[in-house]
Amino acid sequence: MSQAIEEALRHSRELLSVCSSVGNQFSLGRESEGVQLLQFLIGGLGCISEAVHLTIPLQERRNVRISLEDLPGTLESLVAALESKDYDRVGDIVACEIRPVLEDWSHKLSELNRAEPVSDAVHESRGSIADASSDEANPPSSSRDKA
Repeated sequence: MSQAIEEALRHSRELLSVCSSVGNQFSLGRESEGVQLLQFLIGGLGCISEAVHLTIPLQERRNVRISLEDLPGTLESLVAALESKDYDRVGDIVACEIRPVLEDWSHKLSELNRAEPVSDAVHESRGSIADASSDEANPPSSSRDKA
């Protein structure tokens, strides 16, 4: 389970920097680069969400609650903005709605990471988020270089 938490923390830190880059790419008229970063962001959110599910027993023991409840509505708004090609709105959603969620998750994952060592039985039975998303964990090199 500690590996899942560490991977999720790493993803959350990477994604926090990606949040700033998404809006910048769209504001510079680089829609294709912005969309690539957005795909990486969404994939990373999925990885973190899986880790959050894996750590529910530890969250309960540590009295830490990582909520995934607000994310679906935010993602629906993001899809609607993308479909209408409202890239200013996309940047706003990422900066004002997704980034604060990531910051909260990162803080709470850090709390869990300081927790006492626990059995990795849950982790082993469900697999690692790194195994589940090795392709999503690394954005295309071109988007990293351009961001």
